[in-house]
Amino acid sequence: MNQKARRSGVAQHLILLVENELTVALEMEVALREEGVCDVRIAGNEDAARDILASNPVLSGAILDVNLSGGTSLELAEELVARGVPVAFATGYDATSEQLARYPDIPVISKPFGRHELIAAVNALLSRDRERRRA
Repeated sequence: MNQKARRSGVAQHLILLVENELTVALEMEVALREEGVCDVRIAGNEDAARDILASNPVLSGAILDVNLSGGTSLELAEELVARGVPVAFATGYDATSEQLARYPDIPVISKPFGRHELIAAVNALLSRDRERRRA
C-alpha cells in the first residue's frame, strides 16, 4: 500500500461508480486509484450496476450520477441504501432540487467537482462504512 493510501485511509475498499459519461467516470477512477483505492468498478447505467451487484461484491460505498442515459440512478440509490451501502450523488442538480429532496440523507457532490471534493466524499462514505461494520 502506498503512503498516500495509508494517509487517506481509502486503501482496500471497493467503490462503485455509476456514471454514464465515460470520460468523467475514467477521471474519477484514476483519481481514486491514485489515492489508493485499489478496487473501483464503473457502471454506465443501472443495469450494469446491478450486474456488478449480482456478483455480490462487498461495497464500501457508491457514487451515483443522478441522470443516466435514458433514466436516473434514484431507484438504485434506494436499493443500495436498503443494503446498508453508503451512497453519494454526483450531479449537476442542487441538493435542494425536487428530485433530490426525497433523499436528504444522501450527500451530494455538485458537478463540476474537483479531485479534492471527490476524495472528501469517498472518505465520508468510508467513514460511514466503518460505522456500519462496527454496528
